[in-house]
Amino acid sequence: LILEDDPGRADLALRLGQESEESVRRILLQVLGPTAGADPQVRDRILDGVKGAYGDEMRETCVRALAGVQDPAIVPGFAEALGNPGTPRALHPVLIEGMMAADQAAAAEALAGLIPAADGADFRRTLVVALGKAGGASAESTLLRVLSGDGDASVRMEAVRALQKYPSRASLDAAEAASENDADQAVRTESERIARILRPTVEKMEGGPAGGDDGGGGDPHPQPEPPPEGGG
Repeated sequence: LILEDDPGRADLALRLGQESEESVRRILLQVLGPTAGADPQVRDRILDGVKGAYGDEMRETCVRALAGVQDPAIVPGFAEALGNPGTPRALHPVLIEGMMAADQAAAAEALAGLIPAADGADFRRTLVVALGKAGGASAESTLLRVLSGDGDASVRMEAVRALQKYPSRASLDAAEAASENDADQAVRTESERIARILRPTVEKMEGGPAGGDDGGGGDPHPQPEPPPEGGG
């Protein structure tokens, strides 16, 4: 392997961008990948491949070469690839995991930005689930918008389930509103369930009635419950 201070690494990174043989590129990626977190030039050359600069057949190899590298600069490149219709859907989970490993807060911002223009309900649903796991203020606000405005019931279903992790007045109000007003019966039922979970914690946080006879109130960070069997 190339050491982090090896002067030959820059030459290899340059060759990665110029090499036409796929087999040689794969070898270069094996050598350069472990140094990507320490060398911005190497990182950026590999990100070029994530975006498709070296052909679709090299995308996955480039993505996996950066998997686990903790560097916020990786997130925009992975997000660009994730939002590109030409990126194979099979790479979406690896890209999302890589974004989360690189920087969870930056990943949440990027995922939130991708949802409005995401093509197809399946893709939006994937992004919503990932956003719920990423967490943060941008996640909650985006989930609230999805619940109130997405045209696909399955996407709204995942949004309200994700809100279970965000015990706030805004999340509770949104779940209660969806339980009464959503056009889909399954979403209304699930929203009612989520509202029941959130309500004791939110009321406790606000100094109101709290669940439990011991006066201890609800858990300020309730653990998500699994959806009921057969739920959307």
